[in-house]
Amino acid sequence: MATELKATQQADGGWSSLDGRSSDAYSTSNVLVALHEAGGVAVQDAAWQRGIAYLLNTQAADGSWHVVSRLHPPAPVSPKYFETAHPYGHDQFISAMGDSLAVIALAGALGPAKPGPLVLKEAEPAGIEPWAETLLFGGAADVKKLLDGGFDPNSATKAGGVTALMLAVPDVEKMKVLLDRGANADARAKDRYSALLVAAQYPGSGAAMNLLLDRGAKVRLPKGHGAPPFNAFPIILAAFSGNFEMIGRLHKEGDRVDDKMILLGMFPATPLLQLATTHRIDSVRALLDAGARVDEADDDGITVLSWAAIGNRVDMARLLMERGADVNYVDKKGMTPLLYAASIDFGDSAMVDLLLKSGARTGARTTEGLTALDLARKYNHTHLLASLERPGASK
Repeated sequence: MATELKATQQADGGWSSLDGRSSDAYSTSNVLVALHEAGGVAVQDAAWQRGIAYLLNTQAADGSWHVVSRLHPPAPVSPKYFETAHPYGHDQFISAMGDSLAVIALAGALGPAKPGPLVLKEAEPAGIEPWAETLLFGGAADVKKLLDGGFDPNSATKAGGVTALMLAVPDVEKMKVLLDRGANADARAKDRYSALLVAAQYPGSGAAMNLLLDRGAKVRLPKGHGAPPFNAFPIILAAFSGNFEMIGRLHKEGDRVDDKMILLGMFPATPLLQLATTHRIDSVRALLDAGARVDEADDDGITVLSWAAIGNRVDMARLLMERGADVNYVDKKGMTPLLYAASIDFGDSAMVDLLLKSGARTGARTTEGLTALDLARKYNHTHLLASLERPGASK
């Protein structure tokens, strides 16, 4: 694999993100780190040194590297674009990542590090109750021994009020020991988190979640009692972590599929909108089965299908259209799923082909009057031209 990767090096010494594109610092640095750390390529290797020379030759006077984004407005980036004061405007997010990777690659060229003993006393945990470590790292027998010694199953940490049950999640055997001794399945920490919310974040934790629900855990706090940070709720956490088999029961227990959690503390999103650009097909299917609207849209009117097109999630788009998603939906930016797909280069035409096959109108135009074919030509998306220029693909 290292040999094949080296063979894709371009004449200027760099690597590109896709065939047919110019070299960039992000791709080049990724390759250099992969070749050295995973491929065993020595830093003295001629091709590797040419890559380092590319980085040095393309570094800007301020020390940064400009990496051009493959996302073209009005296609939104995720998280939503905001000015950070890093150079390069719309390209600043990917450029900042390119900077970081370039530093890692260049550091590798210096040879192996020779650190002295590293002591960070300020990083040592303080004020940890001994029982908390038992709940976290011990087994069911250790927890039983703790309880036999008089430990209260409803104990909580002094700092945050994290319960013993929350620390035991998602180990079902430890949870059963606590619950059988009287632990409150719906006890809340000071931030209103519950054991159910903790369990929902662990992949494969369906058994733990079912146990909690069977023992009285509630999916929501009563009205007027507030909500956990960022309005976290079980369905969205379970869907994101892949616990799709729990979505139906959580919905029957009173949780909602259309509520919003504030991602990164800044961006409200429903479960469907959060998952549209991911691989969580089973979770999306379960959400739709539970009543989520397939044409749900964000504040910009961008639907789940359009987000799947923006993220090039072909299987996700296929599922959404099978469930009735509007392939020609026009959002507030004047864009359709096909217009988004044509304006972003992922190196293949699979998304465009699927949309066209499903009835996407190629005659739809952006607010600037550009069709999907116009966009592909404007941005030189050669991988898409054959599909969009095909006879009959201009309706």
